[in-house]
Amino acid sequence: MTFIFAILFPLTVAFAADQDTFEKTYPRDNCFCQIGTKRIELMVKGDNSHTEPKERMWGEHVFAREDDGAPTILPVTSESGLYRLFQGTPSSCTKAVGSMIDGKFAVLFQKHNSPHKHRLVIQYFDPKTQKPLETLHTPLLADKAMVKNDTIIFRTHPPERQDIQMGKVTIQTKKYLFQDHRFPVWMSLSKSGIVVEPELTYEEFLYKSYFKTSEEFRQVAGWNDANKSFNNTTLYVAINHETKSKCIFMTSGKKTLTGEESWICQ
Repeated sequence: MTFIFAILFPLTVAFAADQDTFEKTYPRDNCFCQIGTKRIELMVKGDNSHTEPKERMWGEHVFAREDDGAPTILPVTSESGLYRLFQGTPSSCTKAVGSMIDGKFAVLFQKHNSPHKHRLVIQYFDPKTQKPLETLHTPLLADKAMVKNDTIIFRTHPPERQDIQMGKVTIQTKKYLFQDHRFPVWMSLSKSGIVVEPELTYEEFLYKSYFKTSEEFRQVAGWNDANKSFNNTTLYVAINHETKSKCIFMTSGKKTLTGEESWICQ
């Protein structure tokens, strides 16, 4: 009996702490997820009763509750900060993006990273017990996500830029104004882990029409098949407002432009 008490005591304390935090915090957002044979509610709650409109769905705490049972704080908020549900196309969750991945149920969250894109966080659940498992805090800046063919896919962006490069450049005797832009890369979460999806990145690329084929795009973007990554993630866009023409140039890093680069124009 002493051994059983030793196990139950910390569990009781943890339950009381979760319940106390739940009662002292304020609702920000919620959704329901079908995990295995049961449905759980995910709730984002904040410490303050009032918040700015742009942060109304963000909170310091995320709870899970089965039916009307006791709430449990999820380890997704083990790192201090503000969190919210990563909303996307309908999936096994009513708002958040969630799906079975390699025997575990994964739900996506975002960690506040304003004024930049927000960071991707993944919370796993045991589909048999509906209990939370490990949490993956990634450095990835993601802004779109969905479930497709039992795979979670999401769009990521390069790390925060400290400055934007812009100026003038002459391309084929015509004067252009140029600026560097983000090169969005689509990735997927599957049983293989997080991997880059080159074909989806090509299909969703804003300047897809500048390339005849996916193979040409991969070559220009510096696709490395061994490392499964793109090398040329700096994207320059140049515009001639008189002729309405636009050119793009992709390279591995910022550089001084001369106009002699391999620009692709339309």
